[in-house]
Amino acid sequence: MSEKEKSTNTISILAIIFTFLFWPLGLILGIVSLSQIKKSKEKGKVLAITSIVLSSIALLFTLFFIVAMGTAVSSISDQVSNDLEEVNIPSENIVQKTNSGSVTEEKNNVPKGSDIDVEIIDVQKTDKVGESFSGYFMGTEASGTYLLFTLKVKNNGNDAYHLSDSDIKLIDQQGREFTADTGASMYLKDSFLFETINPGITQSGQVAFDVPDPDAEYDLQVLSSIYNWFD
Repeated sequence: MSEKEKSTNTISILAIIFTFLFWPLGLILGIVSLSQIKKSKEKGKVLAITSIVLSSIALLFTLFFIVAMGTAVSSISDQVSNDLEEVNIPSENIVQKTNSGSVTEEKNNVPKGSDIDVEIIDVQKTDKVGESFSGYFMGTEASGTYLLFTLKVKNNGNDAYHLSDSDIKLIDQQGREFTADTGASMYLKDSFLFETINPGITQSGQVAFDVPDPDAEYDLQVLSSIYNWFD
């Protein structure tokens, strides 16, 4: 028996090492070393086969993870929708304007003489806002109940209008003022976070409020424009 036949194929050794460090390379080296061993009659066939088998198992797990992840991502929107309980209120009862909706004085970041129209499109209530991924919830839960307002804001003025959820407030009939939950707004698909609305542009978005009683009567205030929402 020659010295070459007694020696261990170097690539087979590298193959088993890289199987645990970087399995794609371990798989390639395993195949290469097995091909060389068949020709050179060197030792290391067991190492080569082991690296191929282990790397193939790692490949199967990787493919399974990719498929599972893709399925989970595609179902996220459906899961979020199931977490939301839509408030079934006739549209004519949701919004009642109490003034013209025009902002004529300089207040916060509203340009003087601007004209802003605000319309409430939808109201939903839920205990949490976020996404479920592979059985884990990533988001925030309400201390009471979240009211999610979908708004449509149109800038009829001549200057850009800068709107953030901090400019939107909810006031109950006791005069208590609720600020928007910025943490929850971060998980909304379309939220009013530092939005710039140029003249003539209509922007839609959502804002979340954590309230103790979702069935109470509230006034939604956007700067100096006030709208009533009744349940």
